[in-house]
Amino acid sequence: MTRSTSARGSNATVANVRASLERKAGELFASSQKPAKTQPDEAKSLLRTITKIVPADSPWYIRSYKILNQRKGRGRRRGRVAAAGGIRSRDGRGGSASDTPALALGRL
Repeated sequence: MTRSTSARGSNATVANVRASLERKAGELFASSQKPAKTQPDEAKSLLRTITKIVPADSPWYIRSYKILNQRKGRGRRRGRVAAAGGIRSRDGRGGSASDTPALALGRL
């Protein structure tokens, strides 16, 4: 057996193992979606397992990573304050930094 033959054999073996891990990751992902609401810790554990068994360019890794890193409050962050130039009075006029307290009180 030459070196190139053994290298091809190992590449086929690696490809088979990766394909097997991708299938398993798909199964784990499906399993993680069922208890996501009722048992979030179990779901997260399954998603973490996926990120450990497949490479970062795997679709299952990407989906799992996104779910694991989602913030609880989706959408805009609470407590954000608009820039002073972005404040508008009730009649639609713009404001400035010095007008901010008056605009907030509706005096302009």
